[in-house]
Amino acid sequence: MRFDPFKTATSVFNIAKSISTFQVILNETSGDPHLLQNVFKMEEALDGTPHGKKSIQFQMENEDLRKLWEERWMPERIDLNKLKILPEGSLGRLYAENLIRQGFSPDALLDLDPYPITNQKEFLIHRTWQVHDLAHALLGFDGNSEGELGLQAFEYSQTQSPHHLFMIFGVLFRFNGLFDGGLDFHQSLLSIARGFNLGVQAKKMLNSVKLEEQMHRPINDLRTELGLPTKENTSQKYIEASFYDF
Repeated sequence: MRFDPFKTATSVFNIAKSISTFQVILNETSGDPHLLQNVFKMEEALDGTPHGKKSIQFQMENEDLRKLWEERWMPERIDLNKLKILPEGSLGRLYAENLIRQGFSPDALLDLDPYPITNQKEFLIHRTWQVHDLAHALLGFDGNSEGELGLQAFEYSQTQSPHHLFMIFGVLFRFNGLFDGGLDFHQSLLSIARGFNLGVQAKKMLNSVKLEEQMHRPINDLRTELGLPTKENTSQKYIEASFYDF
């Protein structure tokens, strides 16, 4: 194979750009646990690396996710006021209550998102963040540091996107906690292990499911359908403790 200096330089540039952006994220003092502006920049840069390109190819091999791209499917704008009055125990109700409790709105994602959707990479970046908080509800990961680490592990196991690895190892190296100023190392490792395990066991790639059209459904029905544990069938204490109360 011939050496391609331009290709190599591009990869090095994207990695360097990602590291620079991640340094900003690690030094972030904002209360926003999603750090959207800089996370978008890091994800976009990493998707330009060889690992990122392989991730895009891997995700597009998923038939359901590829169909969403071919349809150019986009969910309707989310209204938390409508979701919070859905029946108790529904996906939409729990999703809305979680975000309201954290003082976060999906409008912030739409307002901060700097990327149009013109190619597969941009579509996948959007889909990851559209599903992110829905995955919190479905998987039972809290919105604190440990819960975010577990969710990043789940998302990496499902998508192989390198930015999830950056988030995991960056937070662990910093150790003092990225999102809330504190990090329980033991619980973080358990959350990461649980995230990887759930990602492998799940019957479907969450990003490929039109979850936004199923907000009215009981969340445990969806968990069962997707091969995820319900609160009732969870036996491990560390998993049970991580589920939201509902």
